[in-house]
Amino acid sequence: WTLANGSWSPFYINLRPLASFPDLFACIANAFCKMLKEDGISAAGSKLVGIATAGIPIASAVGLKCKMPMLYTRKLPDEVTRLSDISAYLKHHGQHSLVEGALSENDKLYLFDDVVTSFASKKLAIEQVKYQAKLLGLRNVSVKGIYVVIDRSNTEAREQIKKSGLSLRSITNIDTMLDVLSDRLSKEEFTQINNYLAST
Repeated sequence: WTLANGSWSPFYINLRPLASFPDLFACIANAFCKMLKEDGISAAGSKLVGIATAGIPIASAVGLKCKMPMLYTRKLPDEVTRLSDISAYLKHHGQHSLVEGALSENDKLYLFDDVVTSFASKKLAIEQVKYQAKLLGLRNVSVKGIYVVIDRSNTEAREQIKKSGLSLRSITNIDTMLDVLSDRLSKEEFTQINNYLAST
């Protein structure tokens, strides 16, 4: 598979159908609420941001369960991958909202998504938030952390996230998932995935 960041991978994780399984979806929302509570994050000055598109239903479920306000980023065309692209996109297509929801001064925001592989899509979401705050003339709007269901990030992505001053929290990671699924994979599949993960 070719991932959203353009890299090749021998496996692909698709969590978009999560909302079709309400019991599992509720477990995930509960797990995130527990994490937020452990991290001392509450509705007082903090908001959740669902990253389009898979992160939107996740953030919605967590927001409802934790009684926290939620926003979401708009889906941008595939060719929009950085801040300069956002500026060009808005000039060509008009001043659309890059983030939907009630954004306010001094908001502390926490991004929600299904999976983290590289920092690229999360960085773009952060740029959307910053640009939207600038368009609205809002001060002190900041992204503090990233919450995902599965962390399949490589060392480079984790270093980029850390350098950006962000925390990264996940319910599980790819190593744990591989252990759980080992008896459902062929020996060749298991070896290929392990070799791929070791090289990233």
